Amino acid sequence: MIILKNMLFKPANFYMVLYNVKTDFATCFEVLQIQLNESFNKLFVHIDWQLIIHKQVRINSQDQKNLKYRSSKRANEIRSEKYNEEFVKLIRKAIIENMKVEGFGVRMLCKKVGISRTQLHIKLKSFTNRSTSHYIRFVRIKKACQLLRETYLNITQVASEIGIDSLPYFSRIFRAEVGLSPQEYRKIYRLEQ
Repeated sequence: MIILKNMLFKPANFYMVLYNVKTDFATCFEVLQIQLNESFNKLFVHIDWQLIIHKQVRINSQDQKNLKYRSSKRANEIRSEKYNEEFVKLIRKAIIENMKVEGFGVRMLCKKVGISRTQLHIKLKSFTNRSTSHYIRFVRIKKACQLLRETYLNITQVASEIGIDSLPYFSRIFRAEVGLSPQEYRKIYRLEQ
């Protein structure tokens, strides 16, 4: 007795011959050999070359689309980086021009630039990794560094030039940003010259 069990493998059906006590091995081997020959013939003769070529063309066209997408994405990033730089320059310029104005802060900067507070915060945070108020303070301190290096103004006058009236507050934020007090910064810079 020969029992054929149909087992589905890709890409063809294979039959498993279950050897029974009542059947001899030679008969089982013959049946198995016939089935395997048929299956392998199906496997190798009926290869659909058109399907394979079509799949390869589709893969290649997808690769080309991905390449075009990546190159256009990079071009957009370059344009975006230019825009980001211009935006930050505009903000910096507005801060420098208005830092002496009494009460200059985020609200006044938003009015000068013509952008909402939320949008300004989101853009500055993404471009500079600083909040708007921290960026204003950063620009003020950079201007103070420039004044300490290039002028002979005393520390109180430098603080006043960047729109800060309190000398202790100026010293505290200067030290937080630069790591030195304004006096130490000036001494180190003067020693370098």
